[in-house]
Amino acid sequence: MLKKIGGVLIFQAQLWALAHVKWTIQELRKQYIVSSINRGGLEMIFTRKILAILVVFSLVFCASVTSWAETHTARSCSLTDVTATYNAASAGDTVAIPAGDCLWSSSLKINKAITLQGAGG
Repeated sequence: MLKKIGGVLIFQAQLWALAHVKWTIQELRKQYIVSSINRGGLEMIFTRKILAILVVFSLVFCASVTSWAETHTARSCSLTDVTATYNAASAGDTVAIPAGDCLWSSSLKINKAITLQGAGG
């Protein structure tokens, strides 16, 4: 009988140990999940805020750059008119040359970052 009682006591001790280990694992999981949610939640909020700020600054910058650029249209396609229009333009502007038939006897040296746009025709 002592063996049975000892066996029962050992069996009961093993059940208690398994229940305790299971409870400890569940508590650790809860703590890990809570800490993961807290950290991930903060990181996600921080990442979203940074992303939103970058998008807003990008849109404002792009809108302001395009508003700075102007389009200057020459009176005719002659070299004199195109040169005068080119001289009035700033870097980033567009110089538009109207349609027409013009023969230039010399060249126009472009030293600015402009867009030279012909009307075609």
